[in-house]
Amino acid sequence: MLCIFFALFFLVFAFQNCGRIEVTEKQIEESVSLEVPSVLDVSLNKQFIIEYERNTPVDFQIPLEEESAGLASVSLDEEQTLLSSLTQLNAVIEIAQNSFLITYTPANGILGEDFSKLYLKSLSGELVEIELIFRPLNNQEELPTKKALIYGPSSEERVYFQQKLLGYEAPELGEIFNKWPRFAGTKYFLNIDEVDRNNPLAYCMSEKDSNTGRFTSTTDPEGNPVPDPGSNNVCNASEDFLAMAWSLVGDPSRVICVANSGRVTGFLSPLDFEYYTHEAVLTSTNRDDDRIGIVIAARTDAGGKLHVLEATRTQGGTQPGLGWGILYYVDGVTKKIIDEKSVGGIFKNSGPAGSNDGWSGKRTLVRVVRDANIIKASTSEWFMAGEIPSISEESLIEIDLNDESLGLEFFKGPGAYGYSSFSQYFSEFTDIKFSTGNSGTYLYDLSTSSVYERQLEGDFKERTDIDLYTHLGTPRVITNPDTGKKFFLRSDRTYEEVD
Repeated sequence: MLCIFFALFFLVFAFQNCGRIEVTEKQIEESVSLEVPSVLDVSLNKQFIIEYERNTPVDFQIPLEEESAGLASVSLDEEQTLLSSLTQLNAVIEIAQNSFLITYTPANGILGEDFSKLYLKSLSGELVEIELIFRPLNNQEELPTKKALIYGPSSEERVYFQQKLLGYEAPELGEIFNKWPRFAGTKYFLNIDEVDRNNPLAYCMSEKDSNTGRFTSTTDPEGNPVPDPGSNNVCNASEDFLAMAWSLVGDPSRVICVANSGRVTGFLSPLDFEYYTHEAVLTSTNRDDDRIGIVIAARTDAGGKLHVLEATRTQGGTQPGLGWGILYYVDGVTKKIIDEKSVGGIFKNSGPAGSNDGWSGKRTLVRVVRDANIIKASTSEWFMAGEIPSISEESLIEIDLNDESLGLEFFKGPGAYGYSSFSQYFSEFTDIKFSTGNSGTYLYDLSTSSVYERQLEGDFKERTDIDLYTHLGTPRVITNPDTGKKFFLRSDRTYEEVD
């Protein structure tokens, strides 16, 4: 048995005409010993929290050494009211990792003087009597806290909430092809309907072969034949053409680039993200040696210029020359190589066919993990069709957007992710995986007071039988670990965002 000595406080409650409970404290200059079961390590010198408006809950916090700590029941009086009976007293019991919390609403809205002790009952049946010390709640920092995936009504919060709802399942290739915005050089297209099909180079946008996805042969305005618009330098200078130079083919579906593009072109997600894990296999059946990449983040500045941070692979025909790295480009023009490495070497197509054949079906797995301002990108060595190899540990490139020497502060905050190709015919992305990375069981939507529970499949389903305020407990400050946002939940079922 463990003896714990503590200073005992008596309370004097005076009831005001206004309905408040005025709390005063008087310290007694004496110590007493209390026999505590050895399975419990209870600190008795902590002040407990009380929100002392009438008709509102009263919170008591009792630190415990371990979760549950051998606790069998809790009682609010010497008659040893059992845990199952507490609902009749409007009390809620919650055991957290390092605390024991009771939210109790007196039936008549008044806290009586006799409610000054709490009794813990151990598994062995012994009772531990705890003297409660009440004091006014001075600020929100003294409230119980909890971490949960909770989202408010602001436009930024709605984006976070939607990405969390959707983020556990990578989008289908058909959705990327049909619904995602596209970019090419200096142009951004919210959807494919924004492509100018009446520009002078519109003749390049011929019909596509249903099997290969390539543009069929056509003629220019002067009647000159254009056998393959995708490899024609004039056509590849048109950004509208390049936005159209993607095809959805095959079963299962594949999205391929059907142009040896003279500008960077690709897809960007319609939602912005700041926390995620994203990976895909990059490949091309063409023997060119240029660039295929995963967009880490993309944002548009006040002047309409598109800034892109990209993890990319080449066979040495363009930057990064070592074959693996992170690039920063603006409107398709490389501004800076953030870092580059050699992972599996490069295979330039400068030699005769059959020697150095560029991509020629080679594949590589690229993974990007973004945790707000910390970005980690890595890749595998080259492989042909078959089992996907492990990521190379030596390939890791880690950057911090707060590092002023990198000049990447513009990318701080949520941004789009996506896929890109530069001067690489038949660029292709397969085995896509995308997750916002948090395995939280519940999502809480303050704008509708709704609760969503994660299912085994990874998606979320609304639970209409769960009350948000009851589930989280009040009064309490809730912190979202993903966004860093904090919300103060009041006992009257209102809330406010706090710093």
